[in-house]
Amino acid sequence: MVLLPSSNRKIYAECHERNEKVSLKGKNAVVVGGTGGIGLAIAARLASLGANIVIVGRNEGVAASIAPQPGATKTFIRCDVSLQANIRLSAAEIQAVPSIASSGIDCLVLVCGKTMNERVLTSEGRETFMAITFWARMLFTQILLPEVAKGDGVVMNVHGGGQDAKDMKPIDVNDFDLKNISFSFLNAARFSRIATDGMFQEFAARNAVSNVRFIHAFPGMVKTAGYNDCPLTIRSVIYILGPLMWTASASESADVMVDVMLKPRPTEGSTFEVWNNLGKEGAAAGWVRTDPNASKSVYDAAAKIANF
Repeated sequence: MVLLPSSNRKIYAECHERNEKVSLKGKNAVVVGGTGGIGLAIAARLASLGANIVIVGRNEGVAASIAPQPGATKTFIRCDVSLQANIRLSAAEIQAVPSIASSGIDCLVLVCGKTMNERVLTSEGRETFMAITFWARMLFTQILLPEVAKGDGVVMNVHGGGQDAKDMKPIDVNDFDLKNISFSFLNAARFSRIATDGMFQEFAARNAVSNVRFIHAFPGMVKTAGYNDCPLTIRSVIYILGPLMWTASASESADVMVDVMLKPRPTEGSTFEVWNNLGKEGAAAGWVRTDPNASKSVYDAAAKIANF
């Protein structure tokens, strides 16, 4: 169901008001993909609430626009997240940030994304879309999980949570490089979203004794430059239906995402949660939710490739 913008505005305003009452002074936030679009807006919002902010991205000039609150810190780490070697180096830099070394990570936000209309391999031989939208999220989480667990923190994937709730079709966990599908942005995005559901549901299961919240969130149709790289058919739909379908500006979406992260913990122990662009709980991909072996198969196959 498409809600009219006026209906959404009330939800965004409520999220904004709740966030305004929160102080994140002394908290540590890491935003991967924090120099553009929704990631930049989330980093700015967390910084405005007083968090010590670490911004991982490619554009230091954009990161410079984010001002930490008095007494808080800001760290920029340059990283091309399409390469796993870079991710491992950047994760080590994050771990060495003094505030994180002493007290861990309270919020790890993964917003890395790219629109790809054809299959292209990275210099490491990985398919580029999956390298950025899946492998980067998985590897940063795996390496930084001890720091997140130290602070009973949150790992939030801003990607496509809940978009595949009725999709019972499995993905091929032996085809993370998308060699065996008809490559398109839509097909690649589906594969990445379902793999993300499986991976992070399994992260939660394997870390059940911790208090880490693993969240897969859908930001909605947010007005960012990323849509300019979408296929012509998608851009055409957005142009025609945009006035009715837009859910948020980047800053409005950031308020919803931050509000979700700050919600009370649903239960003790580790959790896997799916949230939509209006701050409502959703459901993981149908295959991941109903097949008891799905999430383990995703995790095991990915772990073998990434060697962890």
